[in-house]
Parts: sequence; C-alpha cells; structure tokens
Amino acid sequence: MTTSLIAPGLVLAAGGAVAHLYLQDPQQSFYALIGSGLGIAISLAGILIKSTGEAPALHPGEWRSFPLINKTQVSPNTAIYRLGLATPTTPLGLPIGQHISIKTTVNGKDIQRSYTPISTYETTGHFDLLIKTYTQGNVSKMFEGLKVG
Repeated sequence: MTTSLIAPGLVLAAGGAVAHLYLQDPQQSFYALIGSGLGIAISLAGILIKSTGEAPALHPGEWRSFPLINKTQVSPNTAIYRLGLATPTTPLGLPIGQHISIKTTVNGKDIQRSYTPISTYETTGHFDLLIKTYTQGNVSKMFEGLKVG
C-alpha cells in the first residue's frame, strides 16, 4: 500500500508544481498548487506508513480518545500535556502546522477547540499539546483537571 501512495503522490506534486510555473491564469495556477500540496500530503502519508509500519492514529471524521501520559507545568497557568497513542511506534499522522480538534461535554453541550501539537511529525507513541488554562476556558479547564492514566 505504501508504494502505491508514494509514487502517485510524488507525480501529482511534481505535476502541480510544473503546471503552476507555466500557467498564466491565476485561478488555474492556484488549482495546480492545490494539486501539488495534495500530492505532497499523499506522499508523506505513504512515507509515514512505510517508515513506521503503522497507520496514523488520527482519522478524519472519527473522534478518538488518548490517555494522558504526563503533565509538565510550564508556568502557573500553562502546561504541556503528553497524550499517548496506541503503541510506541504509532505515529500521530498530523502534518506540521495543522491542528487537532479536542471535544468535551460541558453541561450537556459539546464544546470543541483546536490545538496545534508541539511534538514533531516524526514522533511516535505520543504527542504533546501546550495549553494555557483560562478561567472561562471550557476545554482548557478540562485539560487542567485530567489525571495521568
């Protein structure tokens, strides 16, 4: 499966980049860049699966739970939360610069916030979130109250 992702992804990325260079119409050029970015994402997924042998922990459209492994207090209202993945070799599978959505229920209402992991793309087995706790912050207060395990 991995080689079937890497090769087409690289072809799509290269084709999009070359098309972008030669297209005069800005809209067509924009679509070529989107194709190039999609190709890079497909290739990275293939490389990640090939290098770790496991599928990424995240799956679009599916909520998953991750246990708290460790909490490192950085300041009185900020901490790094280390959340565990299924195995020590499981990658998170989230490209750099992307965010993860966290959902909790407060007073019967689902609350959702987005956070960008501070761990690297290559990190396996866990991911880290740097979160500042706000007095009125529903999700940040939920994190503050989490217990290891």
